[in-house]
Amino acid sequence: MLPNWLTTRPLFLQLVAATLAGLALRPALGLHPAWWWAWLAPIPLLVLAYRTPARRTQGLTALAAGIGVSVNAPYFSQLMPLPAVIGTLVAQTLAWVFIVGSSRRLVVRYQAWWTVLAYPVLWAGLDTLEAAALPDGNWGSLGYSQAAFLPALQLMSVLGVAGLLFVVALVPAALALALTYCRRLHHG
Repeated sequence: MLPNWLTTRPLFLQLVAATLAGLALRPALGLHPAWWWAWLAPIPLLVLAYRTPARRTQGLTALAAGIGVSVNAPYFSQLMPLPAVIGTLVAQTLAWVFIVGSSRRLVVRYQAWWTVLAYPVLWAGLDTLEAAALPDGNWGSLGYSQAAFLPALQLMSVLGVAGLLFVVALVPAALALALTYCRRLHHG
């Protein structure tokens, strides 16, 4: 279980925790991702979100996600003009804010075992929407971070990118829920 000072103390410590969470996201979101970071990096961000009021969670998630997605800014700047780079990074950050905030809302409200599914379902759903709606599909999907991990590739061949993303997101969601609530979850 994470120490209470990490999530219940002054804003400064929460900002430090969000900054560290953002730095942990960078290896998972970069052009050459380390696959295992995608399984672990969201845990501190989710624990922070589950233990922090909703408004503050939005800001802390924006900080962490902004740090994480900015890893690709140099690459984007070679492909796009500056306003498009900023727009892309803001859109990716807002996706994290929406997904972490929405899953936080369900987890905190119901505190039930099934809320572990909120985070992975939201990521898989957004990934599917992006694949269908965007001209370049889901090119930035966290599921693609698993390309160097053979068991994940085999899973992707059966479930698709969104299915793999669901599995990848389920692990940090489960660990964050366990670290936050331990045995205090409702069964219904």
